[in-house]
Amino acid sequence: MSIDLTDAFVSETLVAMQDHWKQSNWIRNLGASNIGEDCPRKIWLTWRYAKMPDFPPRILRLFDRGHREEPTLVAELKSAGVNVYGEQEDIIGYKKHFMAHPDGRAMGILEAPKTEHLLEFKTASDAKFIEMVGKGCKAANPGYYRQMQIQMHLTGLTRAFFLMVNKNDDHIYAERIPYDKAEGERLQELIEFIIDTSKPPEKCESYKCNWCAMKGLCEGTDTPELNCRTCVFSEPVTGGHWHCSKHDDNIPKEFQLKGCDKHLLIPGIIEAHPIDTDEKTFIEYDNGLLNFNAEYVTTDKVNPEHTLTWGVPF
Repeated sequence: MSIDLTDAFVSETLVAMQDHWKQSNWIRNLGASNIGEDCPRKIWLTWRYAKMPDFPPRILRLFDRGHREEPTLVAELKSAGVNVYGEQEDIIGYKKHFMAHPDGRAMGILEAPKTEHLLEFKTASDAKFIEMVGKGCKAANPGYYRQMQIQMHLTGLTRAFFLMVNKNDDHIYAERIPYDKAEGERLQELIEFIIDTSKPPEKCESYKCNWCAMKGLCEGTDTPELNCRTCVFSEPVTGGHWHCSKHDDNIPKEFQLKGCDKHLLIPGIIEAHPIDTDEKTFIEYDNGLLNFNAEYVTTDKVNPEHTLTWGVPF
């Protein structure tokens, strides 16, 4: 007999508790976990907030499980005589738009006590844990491996100490991971490309596309978010700032998810090709879509079903 867990625990209090996990609208930097993704297009679309994440409370609680493990793992390392520090460290990268947050640093790892290690902690289901034990981090989860590589690249460290907790039975997997110079340099180049390019990278052709959060955008079935990061007039500049060429000013963080009535969507985000534009007020696409802003002037009748526009001022 199957049970629908969605309705199995109906409680007014439980429903109210879910408000704790309401997702923040605060804009974020490009991070080490993002840059570890396989698809540059997904990385770019995520960083540009072309589609806002919409995780249910259960998934957000699951994500938080890893953070709840960190104090326990640090305490266990210290009990083994390891000196742990730097848990709150921010690694700031290219143009201050890239930022990573390792779980700390350590001296005294017993296998190499004189070598400073980067610390990275993860949790996993039983199946993923078994795969990690059998294959090692690089093969079992390339994203985690890349995350540590870029952090070592930016800090100058040559070793990472990786711990993974099995959420089913609390077994712990440990692996020392050496710095791969070629991979670190490749990831650095990718970071610079993602930040500097003004249009989305080419689409990937992979079986992983089937469960990608950006699948709808790539297939043309989803409508992109209309905010400052998806606008042709905004660009990331040195110092971690975003600059608007239309308003000739830096964009405050609190406005980056709002956009304004001058918004014009970056071509390439939607699954259509531009056929006409003045690069200031409108873009017309080959599928009949007309993207325009408040400055657009026309004597032609505009069909609302074929428009994509924005009208929320700062």
